[in-house]
Amino acid sequence: MSIKKYTIEFLGTLALTLIILSTLHYVYDFLAIGIGLSIIIFIASKHEDPNYLPALNPAIVLVFYFIRSISWTEILPFIVAEVLGAGFATLLFFHFTKKKYIL
Repeated sequence: MSIKKYTIEFLGTLALTLIILSTLHYVYDFLAIGIGLSIIIFIASKHEDPNYLPALNPAIVLVFYFIRSISWTEILPFIVAEVLGAGFATLLFFHFTKKKYIL
């Protein structure tokens, strides 16, 4: 188990969440999210393990487990890294934008 995988998940989820939050209420937000996700996956796939693809989502981590791409011992660290990345991105976004959204 490499800590690098979990760092990639944390940073990738952080970046994706920032992209999603910053494109709220725009007409072509799906385009920005799709391009951002493609760039994140392209950069993260340069990891030294050729079988590693970033999940960036706890649901996808479970799919990877069910297709036997990751072991059951890796599920919790992946999900924790992703939840922490999304939470930190949300805190950063609302701290620096000072926007008041009611979700």
